[in-house]
Amino acid sequence: MTATAHIVWQDWTHFQIVCFSCHQRLVNSHWSGDGGRSWTWQQKAEMRILARVQQHGAHGCDCCGRPLSGNLPARTMWTTEFLRRYQRGQRQFGRIELVGEHLGAIQLDRVQLGNANLNGVNLNGASLQEAKLSGVALIGADLSQAQLSRADLSGADLVGTNFQGTVLRGAKLIGTDLRGANLHWADLEGAQLCGALVDEASLRGARLQGASLPDELASTENSSWNSCHE
Repeated sequence: MTATAHIVWQDWTHFQIVCFSCHQRLVNSHWSGDGGRSWTWQQKAEMRILARVQQHGAHGCDCCGRPLSGNLPARTMWTTEFLRRYQRGQRQFGRIELVGEHLGAIQLDRVQLGNANLNGVNLNGASLQEAKLSGVALIGADLSQAQLSRADLSGADLVGTNFQGTVLRGAKLIGTDLRGANLHWADLEGAQLCGALVDEASLRGARLQGASLPDELASTENSSWNSCHE
């Protein structure tokens, strides 16, 4: 039998990698005295990336003796190869890695990138309508002015991601980590954000008619928003 390594966060800068089966700590934890309160968003995003790297680097648990599955790092792919395959009709790519790449203003509708590592990628103005992006890592990425209507980002890590002016109509953002994300003037009409973490996220000017929101947001706004428990 195999187990999985999980990241347990205490605050912005204190995390542990633990075995999901026996909860034994697998690698040393990290701690900053002020809990990251004085950190910039870039520093916070870098800590999130470090946690992902250490999660993937854990190979087995000495306590319960189980090997760890599902923690292999994403396969690096050149941008030119990725785009060539997409243009030839390939849509499913899985756990690829395109960290920091520039993919602005390109069309990637219906692409499937579940659990891919896209931290810091530039997708400004790109079209990702109906894309399957569940579990993807987009920490500190730029998706401003992008088209993400009906995209599925469930469980994605979107800490500090820039969604300014992005169209997310009918998108699934269930269980996403949107802390510190910039959603200024984003179109979230009919989007599903149940279970999303939205601390320090900015929604100024966002369009939210018919959106399903976490209770802490829905309870403070008007009736055009829906609580996830309604």
